[in-house]
Amino acid sequence: MKYSTKSIMNTFYENTINNTYLNDLKLHRSGIREKSINHSYPPYSMNYFLINYISEGEAVFSLDDEKFILKKHQLYVMYPNSGMSYITKPNVPWTIHWIIISGEQISRLLCELNITPQKPAMNVKNHQVIQMLFQEIFTTSQNSNYSDSIKCMELVYKLFRKLLEEKQTKVYSSYVNSAFDFIKLHIDKKITTKDVASHVCLNSNYFSKLFKMEVGITPTDAINQVKIEYAQQLLDNTRIPIGDVGKALGFSDQLYFSKLFKKQVGLSPKTYRKLKDI
Repeated sequence: MKYSTKSIMNTFYENTINNTYLNDLKLHRSGIREKSINHSYPPYSMNYFLINYISEGEAVFSLDDEKFILKKHQLYVMYPNSGMSYITKPNVPWTIHWIIISGEQISRLLCELNITPQKPAMNVKNHQVIQMLFQEIFTTSQNSNYSDSIKCMELVYKLFRKLLEEKQTKVYSSYVNSAFDFIKLHIDKKITTKDVASHVCLNSNYFSKLFKMEVGITPTDAINQVKIEYAQQLLDNTRIPIGDVGKALGFSDQLYFSKLFKKQVGLSPKTYRKLKDI
């Protein structure tokens, strides 16, 4: 919010800053693991948040009885005392950067990134920038003087800012906006890329290229993403049986729906609802 006043004698401007997210974030450690082979991490039990960025390799991440795959150019969070653990893919080099942080507002910052204990990972698009920031935090944290401590915190905030910028709403063309409107309107139907292309009056191949260029994923992936996001809402806010949730979104194959849900969310529908109920 801006306030200003002008008169013959003076000009005055002032901005009110929202510090809701920034009042108590603390950096405790930073590190790098380079090209480890057959590495595993036991269930995480610290009182802090461990934020990791994968620059190389693949691992199986475990949360209670559920498992999902972590891959290159993903960021994932291990929550305090969560029981999360992972084991890397055999004989594949594993390189990660990490920071360990604490603060009352971190959960809220992570939620802004759509990261939760039930969905602890996100794909990173600007991976070179993010990796560079993790590296710079590590390099700067090697020094113990007050100036470098302040710089470390500045870099941590910059890291969150860059990640949040990736999540900001994009401005799409009228074709893509119309496509999303069509997908949402027919969320209960089994629709294809050809159906959406026909709705926006474009050739299917041309539409697919245009859509992927603007959105970054294929129309088919977008259809599934919208459906699974809505499935999460149904699981969060209703007691509809999981099988009926899939049917309500046009999935005739319950197994396919569960696999798609787990691929996108990181948990099966059953586990997702169970954790939400805790």
